[in-house]
Amino acid sequence: MIPFSWSRSKRKYDPALGGGWEPYGLDQPLRLNLLFATTAYKWNFGARLTMVSGNPAHLIAAGTPYDPGGEEPPKTLQRLPLFWQFDVRVDRTWPVSWGNSMLFFDLQNITNHRNVEARDSVLDFVSYGKPYLANAAYKTALTIA
Repeated sequence: MIPFSWSRSKRKYDPALGGGWEPYGLDQPLRLNLLFATTAYKWNFGARLTMVSGNPAHLIAAGTPYDPGGEEPPKTLQRLPLFWQFDVRVDRTWPVSWGNSMLFFDLQNITNHRNVEARDSVLDFVSYGKPYLANAAYKTALTIA
């Protein structure tokens, strides 16, 4: 399955401050998910690739001298880099006399891609998203007759 969406989210800021329509801080126009799932030998296998355009950010151009006591340099509206993540899941369910038992392994961001989620050009600070995450769990479901 290949779900794709395109959307825009804009705001009009105070015209007295000279601002017009511009992308909202959480605007991510493009979102693409590639999904794959299959079953083999009673085990379910699944994978997902997520790609999302970066959020807009007001940044100071690289190389601009900054004087903390002076006037703030002009900022330009730029987008953060493309966000992408690859996840894999394997699970199996066993019927038992009192319900179902499930064992699953879930690997998120298995490529350990460091996605930029925020950037502050004045402080030279970059915030990254979650790293590689592995989950394993056993779950039971009771059947009440």
